[in-house]
Amino acid sequence: MTTEASRSNPTYSAPEFRGETQMNALLDPACWIHVPRIRRFRIRQTDNFLTAGDMTAMAAHKDGMIYIYAECDRDDGIIPEMRERYTGWTLDNALEIFIESNGTVRQFVLNARGALCCYNNEILQEAPPEGIRVKGRRETGKWKLVIAIPLSLFESPDLNFNLRFMLPDTFSQYCEMNNGTEKWPMAPLRTVPAMTHEECMKNERDFNSVYRNALDNPASDPDMANLLKVAGRCKWDITAIQTLYTSICARSSTPEKREKEYVALRKEYSRFLRKLLPEINLKMELAPGPLTVDFSISKGRIRAINGTNLGPRLSGQTLDNFNDRFKALRFSCMRTHDAPLDNPGMRLGDTSLIFANWHDDPSDPQNYYFEQTDDYLLNTIAQGTDIVYRLGVSIEHSIKKYAAVAPEDYAKFAEICAGVIRHYNKGWADGYHLNIKYWEVWNEPDCVPNMWEKSMNDYYEMYAVVAKRLKSEFPEIRIGGLVTTHLNQEYIMSFLGKCITENAPVDFISWHKYGAVVRDFVAEPFRARALLDAFGFRQTELHLNEWHYLPCSWSAIRSTSESRRYWLTASEGMQGIDSGVFNTTVLTRWQDTPLDLSNYYATGLLTWGLRDVYGGLNKNYYSFLAFGKMLSCPERAAVTTGDENITLLAGHDGKGDAAVLISCFKDGKTEIELEIKGIPSISELKAQVLDASRNLEETGISVAGNRIALKKEPGSAIFLLTFRLQ
Repeated sequence: MTTEASRSNPTYSAPEFRGETQMNALLDPACWIHVPRIRRFRIRQTDNFLTAGDMTAMAAHKDGMIYIYAECDRDDGIIPEMRERYTGWTLDNALEIFIESNGTVRQFVLNARGALCCYNNEILQEAPPEGIRVKGRRETGKWKLVIAIPLSLFESPDLNFNLRFMLPDTFSQYCEMNNGTEKWPMAPLRTVPAMTHEECMKNERDFNSVYRNALDNPASDPDMANLLKVAGRCKWDITAIQTLYTSICARSSTPEKREKEYVALRKEYSRFLRKLLPEINLKMELAPGPLTVDFSISKGRIRAINGTNLGPRLSGQTLDNFNDRFKALRFSCMRTHDAPLDNPGMRLGDTSLIFANWHDDPSDPQNYYFEQTDDYLLNTIAQGTDIVYRLGVSIEHSIKKYAAVAPEDYAKFAEICAGVIRHYNKGWADGYHLNIKYWEVWNEPDCVPNMWEKSMNDYYEMYAVVAKRLKSEFPEIRIGGLVTTHLNQEYIMSFLGKCITENAPVDFISWHKYGAVVRDFVAEPFRARALLDAFGFRQTELHLNEWHYLPCSWSAIRSTSESRRYWLTASEGMQGIDSGVFNTTVLTRWQDTPLDLSNYYATGLLTWGLRDVYGGLNKNYYSFLAFGKMLSCPERAAVTTGDENITLLAGHDGKGDAAVLISCFKDGKTEIELEIKGIPSISELKAQVLDASRNLEETGISVAGNRIALKKEPGSAIFLLTFRLQ
């Protein structure tokens, strides 16, 4: 629960440091006895002030430098990855620091290895500013680090700061020190003279009073209540967790003991989740020798989980009609999120555009504008693609938010959503009977402030109101949500707990993922499935409904025009051959996971999707074209591979036509050998290749009996083989 106290930003008094400021010496916490500790860390973008471990930080100044010390008693055994500017730091145990002065925000990301990334107003700096020093150390069960920053970097001595611990496990993505729900709610930081130990302790108590207040009132914590609600349905023993929580809520102990118990509770919960979700072994079955396809062994059907975000554009359609090229991809479904951004000047998709005046009566069909959305959906359906309708608004990257805010009245928002469903599925308001199955409530409520300005608990409340209302009138639809920027199991559990409490339906859970590691993309459906099954949600579907190859950090994409151009257009970038082969690789590997649906982001949006800035088709387009052609041969055949970098998908249509899709992701081989088993012979063989220089062009092929040899350039490539079974 967000209190008035939690919205205030108390001042942190950074005293003059009393001891030596050598970096090795500063790693000794005993040197900081006269500096107030910051203990008030909370799970990111929730109102939960419970931490998964003991995380503390301190800040002091001396001789024109500000020194910040951080310590975390959780070492997950993760070796720090950050070595260069763009790679790995989001996977580390690390500290992220924001310091603001006169509207300029400097950001520092550092890990226990001593690696450092620096940003100025979100723009990555080629090198750290002069004078910065970093030192880190890993010890048994903990890590610590310290950074020295020249005060001359800042225009004013009046500073504001924010600290975040990056804890990259499945329990929480990171914790942050702040007091509100703004993007960067910063506490005022004031440099003051040296303190006595007594002054230090008083300042420490005052600054951490908000956290103390949360500890004194655990029963009012809706997030923990949600977590325990869903955990109560779990097949695993959680007695220790419930016992701890009960003892804390009894409030019979001292504040110090309550704090200790809260930390213990969070640690116990972390152990519980680790037990619940053991590491998933995703090692591929590798066999020596050539790649093989055996058409005598059936593996079921190739699943059409190749959905997308955004359909063919209506805006500018007479100049650029994408219908035929879109149809050729055979996308299974289209999610409507961000449709107005891809159709400039048009009012379609978003509830705020269909029902433009919030104060109107949602029961009156005259208050809705459906025409452009009608045309958009009907045009997409005409290309053979079903609809996944996102109820809500598109993302806003503007300074001021106009629509991407929580609705004023959740019940009224539910009535507006009911009007939209009634129009498209029941024919209301001169509508249609499209039988749209999937309806999703909002998008990325954890993306603050670009999609949401409140807490995750506020989103859970809105979802419950909307889902119950819609399911009561339309029991045949599938309603779902969460729709977070990443798979966060604590969000999932809190969400499920709220749905249990409110008896709200949840037919599917959705989340998003951007990255460049195939194994991670394959593992997440297993983790999500295990989590939902453990808590009794065995029928709830899994939708990864935004995903894209992302080989760098978001900051690298957004920093400079040169960096953006490189990461979008280079062969290893978001439109290059690595991205294209990554697409077919994960679509193939997902065939053997619990994932029910995926939606690529996105068909439109030229800088990311299937076309370049001039409207030309890029490698992503051709990769989806190759996968789409596999759906014409849906009877899946067994395959074996001797290389983890090579993924095979094979099938036939039951009438003699067959196809094999070979995805070589960052593979250095120059020749691929494939053996066809289970049939006497093949005929009418044709091979197409997608690589750095060719776009599914026919390529040479050598055949010896049922063995096929293909030449390739080192690096990523896709081969699509089509033939007749004899």
